Amino acid sequence: MPDAELIVEPQANEIFLRLPVATLRRLREEVVRFHPWPMPGDDQASRIIRLVRSFQTTPEEVDRFISVVLG
Repeated sequence: MPDAELIVEPQANEIFLRLPVATLRRLREEVVRFHPWPMPGDDQASRIIRLVRSFQTTPEEVDRFISVVLG
């Protein structure tokens, strides 16, 4: 994902990403659930979010997230 920045190397089932605000809007419009994670360095152009994956997360949900992010 070209505009995504991995903030912390994943240790478990959580991923912290910095994404452009426009991408976050698309995710919200598509009802993709994620958690805003305010951090220093957030600005008008990009924000950090936390994604949590469970054993119930399906490959289709992951694929949908990626397709929305890629636009």
